[in-house]
Amino acid sequence: MVLTGRFKRDRAVLLGIILVALIFRLAWADRIPGINGDEADVAYQIRAWMDGLDSNWITPTGRFFSPFLVAMIIPIQKIFGPTFFALRLPAMLSGFIEVVLAFWLLPKALGQRIGVLLALLMCCMPGYIVQSRLIWDLSHAGIISILSVYCIWKRNLLGALLTLAAAVIIHKVNIFITPMILIPFAWDWLENGRARTGVKISALCAMGVAGAIIAYLLSRNIPSEYGDLTHTAVLRAVMPWKFIPFFIHVVRLVTGVEFFPAPAHIAWLILLDAAGMGLAFYLLWAGTKSLLKKKTDPEARRTLSIVAAWAASVVAIYLVAGEYGIAGGHIFYVLGLGVPTLWVFLLLAQEVLDNEEKLISRSEMAASVFLAITAGFYFFPLLTSADGTDRMYLTSAQEPKQTAYEWIRSDFKARSANRRDPSPAQLEIIADDWWAYWPTVYLDSAYSNRAKVYHYELIVPRGLDERNVVTSENQLKEIFSRGGYAISIKGGLVDDLIARTYPSTDVLIRKEIPGFSLPGTPERTVVSVWRLKSSGF
Repeated sequence: MVLTGRFKRDRAVLLGIILVALIFRLAWADRIPGINGDEADVAYQIRAWMDGLDSNWITPTGRFFSPFLVAMIIPIQKIFGPTFFALRLPAMLSGFIEVVLAFWLLPKALGQRIGVLLALLMCCMPGYIVQSRLIWDLSHAGIISILSVYCIWKRNLLGALLTLAAAVIIHKVNIFITPMILIPFAWDWLENGRARTGVKISALCAMGVAGAIIAYLLSRNIPSEYGDLTHTAVLRAVMPWKFIPFFIHVVRLVTGVEFFPAPAHIAWLILLDAAGMGLAFYLLWAGTKSLLKKKTDPEARRTLSIVAAWAASVVAIYLVAGEYGIAGGHIFYVLGLGVPTLWVFLLLAQEVLDNEEKLISRSEMAASVFLAITAGFYFFPLLTSADGTDRMYLTSAQEPKQTAYEWIRSDFKARSANRRDPSPAQLEIIADDWWAYWPTVYLDSAYSNRAKVYHYELIVPRGLDERNVVTSENQLKEIFSRGGYAISIKGGLVDDLIARTYPSTDVLIRKEIPGFSLPGTPERTVVSVWRLKSSGF
């Protein structure tokens, strides 16, 4: 990126922010946050296929694997084998590409002032940072966002259509960026007509919303919890006040408030929500008003088409999914709109300020604030939340599930060498639900004499062979009697099963694995390994 003027003088500041953004995407990614079952499930299935075993190529949520993800995982697994670093390396590479693309393409398309500021903010968005650390199909959301913005502003229709196709292949929910990508091109076509600006905006928004909903229906990927799509969409349309809590989550996505560790800091959450929503509504009102006053200016009309396209995409998501489609764990499904949302707010801010130099004069401070927020939202909570409140955050200096598995392998080897304690014929491990089962199976795939790993659940989850599921106390006793092990997450199902089966744990050996804890507080157990005592121990 060639820098001029103010940017050339502040080159060191910009490069420093870029470096920090890269560090946030790469540092300790193999253990912060803790490896979750969905990630390990995908990686194990690909490894199983590479080893000639069966794989159904279906994600835990019922979708086929993204071909982009598979293409990255296979060579990395060939080189590094089944390690947690290798598991997340594709996401880390995508995060690196995001940062490079943001600072290379966005200033070229949007100009240095808007482009560099948008790149800075995008690189600091908590949503994109965490998706650069988790190996999900949405790990490429940032790349798609940047390419879509570039193609829209450059009016590259072929590039925009290819970007849209790639987005939908990665995840079908990205069909909702269809209005954002296509409406600006339709606007250019309508510019040759004589329709009034208001009519154009209304017609294009309606077309975009209808097109996105129809395309989503055709994709047949409607989560069952949304119920009757047509009925609920009509209800949301006639109850527009329900759009407010939905829009709060949209604003939270780009400000990072969505990831604030509530409810421990509920006062901060309310304050940040109020500030974010107040700024968002002001920019939407004042910026759009300013643009409509200059509707005879081609540049203003072009910006209006971007705002209308963004609004159509947001409304389409609201009508189909409502508050359930963007709240909590679903927030990552709309990351494709993250950069476009920031872009729209920057364009509106530019209109309000009437001076681009004012908009960029505090870009370093804005990006630094975002970086500080990101550090607080991710690293501090991730290092101090190992108390069982959220299984995603169970981690330590070494990933606790990896520590548990390595201890089991070491103990099994020691028992095999101990003549007083004959080792079992096969290593058997009961793992605590989805979050421990798949990481254990994935790590174990490095060995030719693979362990028999059982998933403990009350109901057999989709995609699992019933023969690999433990559901009763008798099965636990039987596996323990053969010299097997159990991995339990604090407060998980295996903890309850062992407490019921062995009221007195004196007959068991327990290896406690702590997670990060606050300074001055004792270490807290987050994962335990259990087995029966034997004559040799």
